[in-house]
Amino acid sequence: MHESIFLRLLGSGVEITQLGTSHDCHLYRISGRCGREFFVKASERPHLRLFEAEAKGLQWLRETQAVAIPNVIEHGPQFIALDWIATTTPSTHAAESFGRQLALMHRYDAPAFGAPWQGFLADLELDNKMTDVAWSHWFPEFRLLPYARIAFDRGDLSRTDMAKLEYLIRKLPEFGGSDEPPSRIHGDCWYGNLLWTDHGVYLIDPAAHGGHRETDIAMLRLFNAPHLDIIVGAYNGSFPFAEGWRERQSIHQLYALLFHTALFGARYRARTMSAIEEAIGSR
Repeated sequence: MHESIFLRLLGSGVEITQLGTSHDCHLYRISGRCGREFFVKASERPHLRLFEAEAKGLQWLRETQAVAIPNVIEHGPQFIALDWIATTTPSTHAAESFGRQLALMHRYDAPAFGAPWQGFLADLELDNKMTDVAWSHWFPEFRLLPYARIAFDRGDLSRTDMAKLEYLIRKLPEFGGSDEPPSRIHGDCWYGNLLWTDHGVYLIDPAAHGGHRETDIAMLRLFNAPHLDIIVGAYNGSFPFAEGWRERQSIHQLYALLFHTALFGARYRARTMSAIEEAIGSR
C-alpha cells in the first residue's frame, strides 16, 4: 500500500528509506530521480481525520509567516507527505531566532479557543470545539478532563487523584492569565517536533488550535528543548509574558502529562500528580 503512495508522488525509480515508527504510523524518507525528497508518514489503517488535521494545522500555522513550516505535498486517509527537511545540530543562533519567531506566531489571534477541525494528539482525539469562554474554563473542559477521565476509567488515576485535579480546576481563575485572547499555537511543542536546520527551526506534527500561548512554552520546558533558556529569553523579549506565568507552567504541562497518562498508562501518574501538587502549592 505504501509503495503506491511513493509511486504517485515521485513515479518509478524511487529510493525508500524506512525511518522507524511513531505510534501506529510508519515513517519514510523517499527520494526520486528528479532530486526531490519527501517525508511520508503512513498507516496501514485509515485515520479518516488524523492526517487531515495535521495538514490543516500545518497550513494554519504557515499562514502566520512567522515560523518555518514544511510544505504539505499531499495527504489522504492513510498518509501525509511533506517536503524533506535536512537537519543539523541545534545552535544558539537558531534558538534565539526561533524564540522571536514563536512569539510572532503567537501574536496572530485565533477566532476562539479550539479550531474548526477535529484535533488529535497521536491517535487520541483532541476536542477542538470552538468557544469564547475564558481560558480558565475552556482549558480544563477541553484539554484536561477528557484525558483524565480516560486514565481514571482505566484505573491509572485514582479517585483521590481526580479530586486533587478537580480542586485545582476550581482554583484556576486565581492564577490569572485568563484574560489573554487565544493565540495560534502549535499544541504539541515538545523538542521532537522542532527540526533544527542551517536555516533555523522548523515546526512539524502540530496539534494546532486556538489556545493559550503559555501552553507551547510549557511543552518546550516539560521535555527540556535544546537551548531552552535562549528560546524563552528571546520570546519574552519580543512578546513579554503576563505576570505569574512561571506559576502557571505546571498547569499548562498537565495537558501533556494527562495525555501521556491516557495513552501510555500509570507510568506517567507520578509526574502528573507532582505537577498538580506543585500548582496547588503555589497558591
